[in-house]
Amino acid sequence: MMILLLSIVTTSCSTLPKVTLIEDVETYTMDNGIITARISKVTGDLVSLRYHDMEMLATDLKPDFIPQIKGHEPVNNPNWKEPLIGGHAHAYWSHDAMGVKGSAPAIPSITIHPVNNGGERAEISIKAVSNGRKMGTGPGAGPEGQFVSDIDIRYTLERGTSGLYTYSIFEHTPQYGLTALGEARFCAKLADFFDWMSVDKQVINMYSLLYNQRILHLVGQVLHTMSVCFSSILQWNI
Repeated sequence: MMILLLSIVTTSCSTLPKVTLIEDVETYTMDNGIITARISKVTGDLVSLRYHDMEMLATDLKPDFIPQIKGHEPVNNPNWKEPLIGGHAHAYWSHDAMGVKGSAPAIPSITIHPVNNGGERAEISIKAVSNGRKMGTGPGAGPEGQFVSDIDIRYTLERGTSGLYTYSIFEHTPQYGLTALGEARFCAKLADFFDWMSVDKQVINMYSLLYNQRILHLVGQVLHTMSVCFSSILQWNI
């Protein structure tokens, strides 16, 4: 599980904008007036993360770009074969929900709609069903995939916070048989104004990172007048 934090907010939530959730053919967009997160329905990638309308990721995706429908199959994700928003110039899980060639498309859904809770929270799910196939098209995975498991990628945004919560659920059913998972990572390619990095001194190796909750800081400065901090809090649950 991972939380992506961009600042500390102290204003009362009752005075802050409500969370909104909109969608187009390829993406969901969640906005709470502080950050705007856009997630691909095809892969589960975080394709844009804007803080007060400033893009945090190394993407050239414009906020007003709306992909057009390219086909009619499957109904819930008609652009899944050739998405208009692709590549990895943003943030993504190493085991995405796109699946290898020939696999079924991911299933996007809204698990928490802000209209049902007064605009307090939104959550979306991008789920890939393995059906016995190896999954994962990210770094380190071969053309046939890497890990036999269903993959459910979630993103959650709350009202009044500058943190985006993301987590990935692996479900290995008994009928899938023996498989092996080398590693699972969340990668973020940041905008080029981030110019230095600070790592928690207690994180001395990979094992301490996996079994202890620590904070990794990527900190940058924009025009030497406004400091911006991109932090990730990683929690590993087995």
